[in-house]
Amino acid sequence: MPPRQAFRRFRDCGAPAHAAAGRPAPHAKRTTYRQGKTMIYGSNELYAAMRQRRDRMPRAHPADGYGAPARLKSGMGCTECGALYDDGRWSWHAAAGTLLQIVCPACRRIRERASAGELMLEGGYFARRRDDIVALLRRHAGDDLNGRPHERILSIDAPRTHMVVRTTGSHLVHRLSEALVRAHRGDLEIDYREGEDVLRARWMRETA
Repeated sequence: MPPRQAFRRFRDCGAPAHAAAGRPAPHAKRTTYRQGKTMIYGSNELYAAMRQRRDRMPRAHPADGYGAPARLKSGMGCTECGALYDDGRWSWHAAAGTLLQIVCPACRRIRERASAGELMLEGGYFARRRDDIVALLRRHAGDDLNGRPHERILSIDAPRTHMVVRTTGSHLVHRLSEALVRAHRGDLEIDYREGEDVLRARWMRETA
């Protein structure tokens, strides 16, 4: 195992004519993930490729110290947000008799400012469409939060030239990245280093 997992890069080079017409590429290539591999797709093909290969994207690192303790029992809830732990999963469906005895991983990360995922956005296009893009990210984060209490936006740092979105879970970085590519195309890089529990992604688009 190399010290760094495969570096995924998705590049949008504009929707080709066959994609715009809803037809498959005449000579479509089946590209697999390899270290250092660059995959080039039009916007529709790019989004489809991300969906098809989601099972190969990196998961949370097994040494993540913010996971639920092995001894945690079903029926326990978070004292800060009220999320319920049941059969290995967190949800918002707290039943009568729920014991609020623990701080969930998401609330711990928020309290300690310890992100599990980071998404950087930059480029001239982002600067021009900042408000629209932020609204898109918040909408998708809200939708995701309904079914995944542990996946939340921890912070948004927005200097003039770029923006960094930090999350409490890596799945949310995947979801936000996919939403960006689907709605605004652009170039996306996803990087996950072995031995770290932070998934980092970088989205960039310069042209209008």
